[in-house]
Amino acid sequence: MPLGAKIRGSHLGLVMHLFPRLLTLALGAVLLGPVIGTLQPVSAASVTVKLPKTTQKGAQNINKASFDDLVNVPHFNPGLSRAVVDGRPWKSVDDLLNRKNYFDYKDQSNLKKALEEGYLFFKK
Repeated sequence: MPLGAKIRGSHLGLVMHLFPRLLTLALGAVLLGPVIGTLQPVSAASVTVKLPKTTQKGAQNINKASFDDLVNVPHFNPGLSRAVVDGRPWKSVDDLLNRKNYFDYKDQSNLKKALEEGYLFFKK
């Protein structure tokens, strides 16, 4: 009896379509299983910033600066500027840099650079 003879014609196409994918998943599980078992979850560590004692000439207040002012801050781009404006009010540097799922790694890094270099400041 040929392979798949007991499978109805309409199901044979589905089996033939899924077989390579299932084989790939099975091989992946066998090959990557030991590696995946050794991975440790990454904890969400808070980002810290060493703020400068003085700010740059023309530094911007993070809670008051307009979108156009923020676009001109070194390390900023229009997307980051819009996110900063839309996320206001920022209560602290910690709130700005560690708000859960708000900034991606690159934007967080650019914010940190701008703060550490004195281009941005907080004023209560």
